[in-house]
Amino acid sequence: MQIEERRIEQILMGKYEENIRQEQNPFMINHAMIDVLYPELADLLITKYPTTKETIKRIINNLTLHDTNLTPRFYNIQNKQAIHNIHSQQQGKLVEITGKVIKTTTVFQQITMAAYQCSQCFNISHEVVKHDTKIKKSKQFTCMKCNRKNWQKLNVEHSTFEDIQIITVQENRDDALDGHKPSEIQCILTGDMIQSVKSGDAVILNGLVELRNASERNMFKEFIIVENIQSENEDYEQIQLTQEDIDEILLASKDEHLITNLRESIAPSIFGCNEIKEAVLLQLFGSDRINVQGSLKRGDIHILLVGDAGLGKSQILKFVSDIAPRGIYTSGKSSSGAGLTATATKDVNGVWTLEAGAMVLADKGFLCIDELDKMSDNDRSSMHEALEQQTISVSKAGLNTTLDSRCSVLAAANPKFGSFDQRNTKLSLAQQINLPDTLQSRFDLIFIMLDTMENDNLMLEQMFGISEDKSVYSVDFIRKYISYAKENVHPEFIKESMLLIQKYYLEWRQHQRDTSTSTKVTARQLDALMRLSRASARVRLSDVVEVDDVERAFSLAKYCMNRHETEFVESTHEQVGYKEDVNDKRTYEKLCEDIKRLSDDYENKIPSTVIKRHFKDLDFNWNFIERWLRSMDSDDKMVCDVTTGAWSCVGEWYKD
Repeated sequence: MQIEERRIEQILMGKYEENIRQEQNPFMINHAMIDVLYPELADLLITKYPTTKETIKRIINNLTLHDTNLTPRFYNIQNKQAIHNIHSQQQGKLVEITGKVIKTTTVFQQITMAAYQCSQCFNISHEVVKHDTKIKKSKQFTCMKCNRKNWQKLNVEHSTFEDIQIITVQENRDDALDGHKPSEIQCILTGDMIQSVKSGDAVILNGLVELRNASERNMFKEFIIVENIQSENEDYEQIQLTQEDIDEILLASKDEHLITNLRESIAPSIFGCNEIKEAVLLQLFGSDRINVQGSLKRGDIHILLVGDAGLGKSQILKFVSDIAPRGIYTSGKSSSGAGLTATATKDVNGVWTLEAGAMVLADKGFLCIDELDKMSDNDRSSMHEALEQQTISVSKAGLNTTLDSRCSVLAAANPKFGSFDQRNTKLSLAQQINLPDTLQSRFDLIFIMLDTMENDNLMLEQMFGISEDKSVYSVDFIRKYISYAKENVHPEFIKESMLLIQKYYLEWRQHQRDTSTSTKVTARQLDALMRLSRASARVRLSDVVEVDDVERAFSLAKYCMNRHETEFVESTHEQVGYKEDVNDKRTYEKLCEDIKRLSDDYENKIPSTVIKRHFKDLDFNWNFIERWLRSMDSDDKMVCDVTTGAWSCVGEWYKD
């Protein structure tokens, strides 16, 4: 097909006149625009890229006022391919791929024009070398000058070299085939693109697909010679929202029971675990990174679940890794320090490469680590920097670099003996956690999960579908809600909430000094309270952290602290005479007495938030209070208004 150069000139002058005047180099051209204005040219760029590019390059340089050597580069290529679809059919074609950089090599020199010197007449012959060609130090062929066939040696001084860097790009998990590992492809960077990306970066790149001999046999492996590369790193994985989506999100944010409904939609197949689900909900929304006097404090929330086997820890992790942006699930059994962080290794050609681990690949996303206790001490120690500073430093074989690992971590582990021994008179529950204190302190919340028989009947009802599904929002809606909140809501503290968080922290510290608790309260716990409070405000789509947000954050932290301080089989309530048992007479009378008082205060329409706050202040577990309210409802002594969520007493008992 004959290219109409005059038509190309008109397109360039009409769309890129300013770029030509400024002599922009590289000269960026939108391939999608060419596809609309000159479809035949767009097709030639895909199928016959080298010659078509040279024609466009010549036209561009003829249009400039000075003697220039501008190089055109194209973006938004209309031949987008998933990495697993790049095979021999794509050879020689220009393609565009998206993925994440998982390996980078050091920069090295590759020969592009080999010079061979005749051993008889010393004449030098030049030979163009392709990327996939293996160079021999000497070869036998006929000299063009003396016309003798002899061995000619490679002359490095007269050969031409170029700097290149090889990166390995892995396709996004959402693009991978079901049941298959995400595919990878090697890409060659040249010129100013070298060292423009690092391990862990999300990229969009386009280039020519070529094949190289992968072994001594007749087998070849595809690779891409990159023509243009762009970093796709963003604060949050973008989800396209329609105006209808936004209206639905704004309407949901005004729901009085928003947080409860969102919490019930987190891992709905798992019974109970309300505090854990609420904490995970706040973790999904997160907080912003804060600059305090030149020091950056992380906004990502880290949570650790330590509990007996069979309580659904892995299921919660799996659910979160699926719903969270850039979610990665890994197991401590199969993850070494390098697999979690990063490592420098030699490839088959002896070139040092930097390979990113799970914490780097989850940058600006979510990492779920199961079986954390099964990792070795050395592997766990590699997480310290990544959890708090959110960076990973690598110094090996001349590779000195720092990689970002700005991700939230949700981890699960079993206690030291496989399950908690609640009758052990020597070790508290906190002391049965088989993780070093230095690692534990980097988690904002640590939940202790015990296998008890309290809720077996209710759990069985849920498992066999007898009870109703409490899930209110779909996974798709939650993703959209989180995306909108993280993009548009950046809460700040008001004076009242800041004073309250200071009060709680000082009381916490005083409690530590006055008791022999094994749980340490440090400035990290203060940072955790602030992160959780901001996340709570973000869930409500509020730009202000209210007092209720601080109370919600402290309630979760207090719940974790109480579980840590629980010794043996005694609970806090048992120590003061109350048991979390709906059949216990003394406890029943106490609950009824308090409900009567609240009924009088609120004209027999008690908001559920008031009930929750009241009994939590008395150190009652909210799961137990909910169970007691349901039993009162079943006995026709109380009823809940499904519209407002308010509880009312019925009958004559509360009037006594």
